[in-house]
Amino acid sequence: EKRNKTNVRIIAATNKSLLNEIEKGNFRNDLYYRLYVYPITIPPLRKRNEDIEELANAFIKKYSSKHKKSISRISKQALHKLQAYSWPGNIRELENIIEQAVIICGNDVIKSQYINLKIKDNSSNIQGSNDFISLADMEINYIKEVLKKTKGKISGKNGAAEILGLNPNTLRSRIIKYGINK
Repeated sequence: EKRNKTNVRIIAATNKSLLNEIEKGNFRNDLYYRLYVYPITIPPLRKRNEDIEELANAFIKKYSSKHKKSISRISKQALHKLQAYSWPGNIRELENIIEQAVIICGNDVIKSQYINLKIKDNSSNIQGSNDFISLADMEINYIKEVLKKTKGKISGKNGAAEILGLNPNTLRSRIIKYGINK
């Protein structure tokens, strides 16, 4: 009987102290020592502010490609806004926020108004920021992006109206009002 050899490495991650979990009886002691061969400790994103720019640029590249956009960079004001935030959701939250920004961005630069942070932060005090667009322009850009994703489909399952949470007639009215070519 012929046997194939396999070389396997297991990487496990947690945000909890496994030693504390063992003491509480929530984690098996024997499993801990099987996994604890070479520990790698990485601090949370809020303690690695210098990594935010590089991560944001990597996510911009990834989601620009995915959403067929040509976004080249993030503005300094938007980057400062990201760096002033506490990141309770860590890197996954940063990735989601960058994807949202890519989706609603109407040009080749992600500006601070596209950065939708869930918790109030100190970055809203940035002086001299003039890269704001009107709420109507933001809505127009977002409707255009959703229509592009749905290939112009307004109503029905997976239609733009369903995605936007609007009545199809309301969406049609806004398309006419804003002169959007679907």
